[in-house]
Amino acid sequence: MKEQTYYVPTAVERSVEKKRAADPRTGIERPPLRAAYVHLLRTGLERMKAFEFWCAVTSNLIRVDVNDKDCWQKTNLPVPAELHAQLKEVADFEERRLYDLCHAIFLEAEKEFEYSAVEQERPEKFKYWVFDWDGNFWGRVDVYSDKEFDRWNEQNLKPGLKTSGIRIFSNNPKTQFASANNLRDARTKVKKSVNSKQK
Repeated sequence: MKEQTYYVPTAVERSVEKKRAADPRTGIERPPLRAAYVHLLRTGLERMKAFEFWCAVTSNLIRVDVNDKDCWQKTNLPVPAELHAQLKEVADFEERRLYDLCHAIFLEAEKEFEYSAVEQERPEKFKYWVFDWDGNFWGRVDVYSDKEFDRWNEQNLKPGLKTSGIRIFSNNPKTQFASANNLRDARTKVKKSVNSKQK
């Protein structure tokens, strides 16, 4: 997931850190701060549907000074592309800069924020497209890594495919299998591979 740059108000950062310290979860079970910031943006955007919350956000006319490190912390956040686009759309509608709108959302959303509401970040699942040796598409498996795909393969793949062999394509940038961006790309590549074997 592509990370996006946001400016978190220092007051919010300090408050969230205190709430994280008080969270009963320990070790890797306790979500990191940046997961909390994404949570604030997501819930804040949703709460803007309520008139009072919308008024509180839009009446905050403070402009973020990106050079003021005492008041704002520049933070790269794993904000989903869809959420980032929605925030930009609202900012454009309100004729505000994205940073300024999000400053207000951070401040208002944090007021009723409990760290227990933040879920642990999960890595992105990758797509593995499976074809039989003749190039016929069998199906797609969504897993986190080649190793996990291998485990799935051992437990689930039909015996007939195991015997005849399979062709695997994935959008995992670290895959040891053949790479593909999507199913159409995988179909094109597997077709070329099958045709070259038949010559």
